[in-house]
Amino acid sequence: MQAIPFFEQALTIAREEGNRAGEGITLNNLGIVYKELGQYVKSTALHEQALVIARAGGSRNTEYTSLGNLGRVYAAQGQYAQALAFFEQVLVGVREMGDRVIESSILNNMGSVYDEQGQYAQARIFFEQALTIAREGGGPPRRRYVLGQARAGIRGARSIRAGARLF
Repeated sequence: MQAIPFFEQALTIAREEGNRAGEGITLNNLGIVYKELGQYVKSTALHEQALVIARAGGSRNTEYTSLGNLGRVYAAQGQYAQALAFFEQVLVGVREMGDRVIESSILNNMGSVYDEQGQYAQARIFFEQALTIAREGGGPPRRRYVLGQARAGIRGARSIRAGARLF
């Protein structure tokens, strides 16, 4: 993928300059690319490195980003319990910070994990919570994204792929 050399160059520069915050952010970005390539071991290692840097530097945003990214890596591998454990950590933290936009995104991610497992009633609970928060605010582009994702999740949960009924 073309993005990898650019992120690796940015990582080198951040390290040379002693920019730990930039290093953590870049490690997370690289981890996302490797996840998309299906290289989960590499992705996990990069996100874990970013997490260590974030915690050492006290960057809660990068810490929660790293934890959320780890959750997405585990979800992509079908390791749902681990994914939910990471998402729960993020949820607690962002609620303490009062970041409703990230909270809605994490609730949406959790709904997706339950949906993937066929736990549609549980998925719907999380999607509806995400939708409620997204309706409350957050910047227009992010709000539209979360609203769309949550609505799609609720519709998916309603369709009940396995034929069970929620209503």
